[in-house]
Amino acid sequence: MKRFFLAIVAVAALLTSCLKESGSSQEHKVSFEVSANELQTRADDYLYGDGYFAYDLEYAIFLSGSYDSPLFSGEIKGAFAGDKKSTEFSQTLAVGKSYDIIFWADADKDPYTIDWSKQIVTLQTEGLVSQDENLDAFYLCETFVVNDDTRSKTFLLRRPLAQLNVATADLEYAASVGFRVSHTSIKVSDVYTQMNLLSGEVIADSKQTVSFAAAPLPTGKNKTVTVKGVTYTLLSMNYLLVNQKQMSNVTFSEYDSNLQFPINTSFFHNIDLERNHRTYIIGTSLLTNDVSFTVQIVDGFTDDPYVEYRPM
Repeated sequence: MKRFFLAIVAVAALLTSCLKESGSSQEHKVSFEVSANELQTRADDYLYGDGYFAYDLEYAIFLSGSYDSPLFSGEIKGAFAGDKKSTEFSQTLAVGKSYDIIFWADADKDPYTIDWSKQIVTLQTEGLVSQDENLDAFYLCETFVVNDDTRSKTFLLRRPLAQLNVATADLEYAASVGFRVSHTSIKVSDVYTQMNLLSGEVIADSKQTVSFAAAPLPTGKNKTVTVKGVTYTLLSMNYLLVNQKQMSNVTFSEYDSNLQFPINTSFFHNIDLERNHRTYIIGTSLLTNDVSFTVQIVDGFTDDPYVEYRPM
């Protein structure tokens, strides 16, 4: 799994959480090293959630309490390109002042736009498709104070997103009786399209039902998924901008190669979603008959289930 760390080496900078001091007008050049540690070698056959598509880094520095516009902002294209694990930049800042710095790492072909004057990131929903790693993103906002000491501090970027997966155990049997699924689409209620980058909170007015157009079934390393020791065929994977924890309704459709209309549509209600967690909707006979299904949330993109239940 690819994890994002910010190793911020601040020459004459002390990083803290909430201090807002004022003092000397002396300035120091603060050097920032932004690292993505524990990287695996990039390859065409990647795993969903490993962060391989995170490519660019955007940042903005604000004087704490003054947010009309950033003092400094920029984008480092290819910050994590290839097997690159870190990128560096520096900025001259005043000693004794408190600053808020925001980092956002995403794909080269991402659907996100940032308005630094409002500190809002927006998801462009037009043209979204299922199974798209370009929607993966990582985020951090921290406050720091510059002083005369040389300090270093490491930060971990986390996804402000939930990952929603649908998997089944009966894909091969369905194909043997003429039910051949080649593509899937999904529609999810109560998804947000905007987030405040200072607070990390979603923008309430941006809540809507978001549709992801049909895309081919996952392949390669993503063709199957193992949950609690049982292997299933993965039918769908999508990233969703959500509250810290919430429930949504899901409409899931399967298509054959003609793609003219769904050959089957399933409805799942009150599905738990949580930031930086995977949710699995798992069916032992999801494609061939109506049965109860299991929903599992996996904590921190590891293999240990966070919560499990069976809806009626």
